[in-house]
Amino acid sequence: MIRPAAIFKNGMVLQRNSVVRIFGESDANTIEVEFCGKKYSAMCRNNRWQMDLPTDDSSEKLSLKITACDHRGECAESIMISDILLGEVWLAGGQSNMELELKNSLDGERIADESDYPSIRFYNVPKISVIDDALTQAEESAGWKPAVGALCKEVSAVAYYFALEMYEKLKVPIGIIGCYFGGTSATCWMDEASAKTVTEVSGYIEAWREAVNNTTDHEYDLKMAEYNMRYNTWNQKVEELRSKKPNITWNEINSIAGQCPWPQPRGRRSPFRPFGLYESMLKRIIPYRIKGIIYYQGEEDVDKADYYCKLNSAVIRRWREDFGEVGKESELPFYITQLPMYDTELNGADKSWCILRQQQELCSIVNENVHITVLIDYGEFDNIHPINKKIPGQRIAYRVLKSTYGMKDIPVHMKLEHVSFEGNLCTLSFSDTYGAICYRKSDGIELTAESGERIPLQNDNCEEVLGFDVSCDGEKFFAPEVAVEGTKIILSTNDAKAIKRVRYGWSNYGVANLYNGRGMPLAPFNV
Repeated sequence: MIRPAAIFKNGMVLQRNSVVRIFGESDANTIEVEFCGKKYSAMCRNNRWQMDLPTDDSSEKLSLKITACDHRGECAESIMISDILLGEVWLAGGQSNMELELKNSLDGERIADESDYPSIRFYNVPKISVIDDALTQAEESAGWKPAVGALCKEVSAVAYYFALEMYEKLKVPIGIIGCYFGGTSATCWMDEASAKTVTEVSGYIEAWREAVNNTTDHEYDLKMAEYNMRYNTWNQKVEELRSKKPNITWNEINSIAGQCPWPQPRGRRSPFRPFGLYESMLKRIIPYRIKGIIYYQGEEDVDKADYYCKLNSAVIRRWREDFGEVGKESELPFYITQLPMYDTELNGADKSWCILRQQQELCSIVNENVHITVLIDYGEFDNIHPINKKIPGQRIAYRVLKSTYGMKDIPVHMKLEHVSFEGNLCTLSFSDTYGAICYRKSDGIELTAESGERIPLQNDNCEEVLGFDVSCDGEKFFAPEVAVEGTKIILSTNDAKAIKRVRYGWSNYGVANLYNGRGMPLAPFNV
């Protein structure tokens, strides 16, 4: 018997100019691999085998032969994998906004139908929450799919646009490994040892354990059946509303159909239990060689916003140990997608999304080679899944092309560089302005990522700048007067009170409409 890991299928993309890892299971004594005219071998230990193969930057389609040999060196079984490309391989992880399929995104059906990129390929890790026969069957059916027509309708929309931008700039094959599951906490994507480094999450994990220990699998199945009935009833109402009014907003949907039933019941087989998907999904592809990781997660952890940096850092360390080179784990690039604007009428004055965004930025500061993509000008009120996924996909690609591939002519977001307080004046300077500070017009309600032209900021239009708040006592915040001096912004108050605090984009959902000269937004801050 010889069974390579499920990800090793026809049409796969291997990381170019690297040493890739081939691995799997077998009851043989030795495994031999033929690749690019050379032979490699590895012993099987406890029915597991793994070997390293060097790759170059070949543009040809390659094949790989795996052979099982007994203790006498006689070959008993062989598997041939063909149509292999060498290129840049990225792991796309996270929860529902990474998961949202191309066909369900803005104009996604048409985009997929017109897609013709055979050198961009996707492997979706089966979304199975426990290791059982269903997972084995799902892995047998899983395979690499090219970005061609209907074949790419079910891939991550964010990852699709990311891959397309990467392909157009790098001109090499792009492989995307999708490992995501909607509604998941960061605790789903780590092992227990990693979670123990974050003491603040212990209560959450213990609550799960208590619920699981008090619920039999049969009871869980009954609860899930009841939940699915409620969800399907709600979803049917939503589909009926959409069929009658295609442009209906989520605010209208929720007012008529009610909020989506959530959360699901807790049980031993729940995909939302801590550590579960790390075992049944992520570990199924470890240690496949990748170039780096793009990660869109955090919505499910807004209740853990105060310590999300610690939680996310634990995920980063775990994944780097799993996929990085030994001794060079910190060199594996990790790209965080900062949460966009989002709120509902139920949240009131809650600021958890602001705090979580700040924690995501902190995570990119305290961890080496961790970067962040800013989406503060993007999102939809009362819809946690904004459907224009081209914006985050492209921006993640820009950040990757700039930071990992060193492309100089790629724009990145503008950020606060220095702030000074002097009486009722606050002066702000910025980095990555690309020579100008611009704004986009807004009615004060709609966000501006999808808006029209960028307008250079001058003193005669500063009243149209939205998103700044200042405070004179550190508690009450209000909108200041705005002036511009070159690439500096000066905020002021109408009285003599000194400004002590300033923030930008500090709302769960609100308009923040400043951009640099290349059209990238100003990152939120609170100082």
